[in-house]
Amino acid sequence: MSAAYFVDAHCHLTDQRVALFASEWIENALANQVEKMMIGGLDPADWARQAELQKKYPQQVLTSFGLHPWWVEKFSPAEIENSMQVLARVVQYASAVGETGLDFHPNRNSNHYSTQESLFRRHLTLALEHQKPVVLHLVRSHSRALEIVKEMKAESLQFLLHSFSGSKEVAREWIKRGAILSFGGGLLKEGSSARLKEVLALTPLSQLVFETDAPDQAWRADGNNEPCFVREIYTKAAEVLNIPLIDLMQIVAENFAIFG
Repeated sequence: MSAAYFVDAHCHLTDQRVALFASEWIENALANQVEKMMIGGLDPADWARQAELQKKYPQQVLTSFGLHPWWVEKFSPAEIENSMQVLARVVQYASAVGETGLDFHPNRNSNHYSTQESLFRRHLTLALEHQKPVVLHLVRSHSRALEIVKEMKAESLQFLLHSFSGSKEVAREWIKRGAILSFGGGLLKEGSSARLKEVLALTPLSQLVFETDAPDQAWRADGNNEPCFVREIYTKAAEVLNIPLIDLMQIVAENFAIFG
C-alpha cells in the first residue's frame, strides 16, 4: 500500500476568482494531508497559470491542459483554432488532457454542440498521440461521448470522469472501459447524495477518486469550497463503503498515481 494522504483530483486553483489566494489554499490543503491536487484546464491563459503554479509546487500541483466545452461559446472560430494549436504544443508538459468533453445541458447553446464534438475528437487525438490520460466533462452526453470514444478507437485511453453524477447504468458503461469515476461534494448534498452513494457503492475501489471542483460545487452552508475540504468527501465515502478512512486514502492515492 502507498502512503496515506488525501488527493483532490479536480480543482481550479488557477481560476481568476481565486488566483490571489491559491497559495493559501495549497498550504491549507497540505496542513490537512491533501498532498496532491490536479487542476482542470480551461483555456490557454489558464494553462500558462497552471504551469507557473506548478513551478512553485512541483510535487503537489498536477496540471491538465484542455479547452473546456463551455469556452466554445465564448471564443470565435479563430480563437478556438489558435487555442488548439497552442494546446498541441504544450500538452506534452501536462499530466492529463482536459478538461474536455460534451456539455448538452439545456442552458448551453445547442448551436455549439457540433463544435464541442469536433474539439472533443481533437483532444482525444492529442491524448492518443501523447499517451496522456483524459479528464472528461460530460453533462447529459454520456451516450454520445461513448460513441465518439469508440469511433476514435480511443478505448485504450485512461479516462477520469470529473464530478461524476450519472446513473448507475452510465457508471457501469464507463467502468467496463476502465474509467476512473471522480466523486465530489454531491455525496454530501441533499437531493443528490442518495443516488450518488448507490453509484459509489458499485464502483470498484480501483476506479474511484474524489474531488472538490473548488471553488465551484460548494456543499457547505457558507458556500465556501477549497481543496482541504476534500477530507469531508473521503469521510462520507468511507462510511458508504464501510472501509477505514486510512485504507480509502491509500487506495485513492494508488489510483491517482497514473497522473504523477
